[in-house]
Amino acid sequence: MYNLVIADDEQLVFQYIKAVIEKNHLPLHVCGTASNGKEALRLVQIYHPEFVMLDINMPEINGLDVAEKIRESNPDTFIYILTAYKEFEYAHRAMHARVTDYLVKPIEYYEFVLKISKAIEKLHKTNTPSITVKTRNGYKKLDASEIMYIEVISHHCEIHTTSGIYRQYMTIRS
Repeated sequence: MYNLVIADDEQLVFQYIKAVIEKNHLPLHVCGTASNGKEALRLVQIYHPEFVMLDINMPEINGLDVAEKIRESNPDTFIYILTAYKEFEYAHRAMHARVTDYLVKPIEYYEFVLKISKAIEKLHKTNTPSITVKTRNGYKKLDASEIMYIEVISHHCEIHTTSGIYRQYMTIRS
């Protein structure tokens, strides 16, 4: 489960995003909601979420300024700008803030699910443990989900996977 902070001054946006997450069983937990940029920054500092969704026009600090501040201390956070503005100036500034994506309100259901699902998949792949084994043809990366068990036998170990057995020889030093 990944944490999500949503910052928007419209209550309907919170409800819509939560409903889409629940309906699609997305592994996201809304750990905080904010109606202004200052509160959004505070929530990000507390929860260190993997995902943040920000409206551009919010009281106190606008979403683009918040995105820039988040990016300084959390370079790997997936940041989405939610806005009713299609102007190039906003999109251009969002690119400079290195946001993940720019979603125009009203948020298209399938577009939202697709973009969030891709980010979740990317995050999941980077967090999946793996090992690299030497084979006759070079090296092969094995995800933890492929490994059934590892057996250490004398000077080698056997890695039993869903697709076969890999034997790795070891040098044992005393």
